[in-house]
Amino acid sequence: MPFGWKDMSKENFASIMERLSKQEGIIRLFVIVGLFNFGMNFLITADYVQFRAIMEFAGITSSIKESVLLAGALVALGIGTIGGGILSDSLKHKFTREQMLLLGTIVSCVFIFSLPLATSVVKEQQLRFSLIMLLLVLGHFFIGCAYAPWLAFFPELFNRNEKVAAAICVNFIGAFGAAIATVSFSRLIDKKIPWIIWLIIGSALLSTALLTAISQPIRKKMDKEQLETRIEVERENNGEIFAKSSWLLLFLVGSLWAFSSHLVETGLIDSLTKRFSVSNTMAAVSSNILMGGFVVFLLIPTFLLTTKLEKISGSILTSGIYALFCLLLTVMKTFNWIYFIVFLGAFGNILLSIFQFTLPAESVPQGKEATYLGLFFAFASMAKPVATIIQGIILEGKESNETIKQLGGYPWVFLLAAAIMLITIIPLVLVKTKKRKKEC
Repeated sequence: MPFGWKDMSKENFASIMERLSKQEGIIRLFVIVGLFNFGMNFLITADYVQFRAIMEFAGITSSIKESVLLAGALVALGIGTIGGGILSDSLKHKFTREQMLLLGTIVSCVFIFSLPLATSVVKEQQLRFSLIMLLLVLGHFFIGCAYAPWLAFFPELFNRNEKVAAAICVNFIGAFGAAIATVSFSRLIDKKIPWIIWLIIGSALLSTALLTAISQPIRKKMDKEQLETRIEVERENNGEIFAKSSWLLLFLVGSLWAFSSHLVETGLIDSLTKRFSVSNTMAAVSSNILMGGFVVFLLIPTFLLTTKLEKISGSILTSGIYALFCLLLTVMKTFNWIYFIVFLGAFGNILLSIFQFTLPAESVPQGKEATYLGLFFAFASMAKPVATIIQGIILEGKESNETIKQLGGYPWVFLLAAAIMLITIIPLVLVKTKKRKKEC
């Protein structure tokens, strides 16, 4: 008989089993919520990592036109997130978050599944461009409507101690989806059949949204009164929620984070192929896939670090580390540098993915979870079109520039990303100062 077993009372055994059951339930809930992020990362990979390569096969070779297409899609995503958030909060007593999530995804996928027709069948160039723009805008608008109620799961389902673990688990599942998408999309591009990418994206979004919507047994067991009581207790322990002026600063932080990270995400693989003449697959494996491996390696120590960090202090640290990552991309001289640079990039990306969720979710106003988190995400989405257009202007005709000594090209894109990331420290310090004054 194992040591101590005979001394264990029935009450202690029942207590242990109850705790284990609760932990299993929470982990299961992490996975269920993370499923939709898995599907979203297929779309994000196409938008941020492979968009230019995909559009080139559709006959759109101008960096400015590619930037306009992506900018239009991201603006639509932001507007959809705001509208979806307001609608989800207004109708949450009639329609559940899961129902809103599923409805938005189904409508979005109708337009995403139609994209291969525009890229393959329509021959006239201007008509093709216009049709692609229309389908991208509508597809991104409705997936934004679905994304806002999904964001509301974080403050509604997880208490303060669970939010960091939830963010890590959800982002880990999303990163797994991004890794699969990056490799498979790169192979399809190398094989010159990128139109299949849109069918894969639509299938991934639809299947994960459906699984998330029908797999919420724990959420259904949560009594509304208990949920509201738990949130109130959390806020009493947590202090007052951020004032409106502080929320505006947080929206600015989210926008600047998105601006900087978007420049890197959309440019990393393409910069390696253009600056160092490697294949798309080689660039993807040596950057995004290797970075994903480092993410797994750094996951536990980063989790332990973030649980001890106050959210604003952790966000300041995140900005500094990500800025250093961007500076190293700026000054890299040979392709082999990427194997070391992505280690720092992995650390910065884990921190960024955690605090993008936990910083706003920590003190979101009760009853307006989808609205405020939708606004935070929408402000971030609105910054990305601006970043895309500026990136297109910097790159136009200068994509193959290898060093910062040559005006334009990717070294200047990454330098801008580093500068913007450092600027985010200013509003974060202001928010921290306002919070300290309130506490005093």
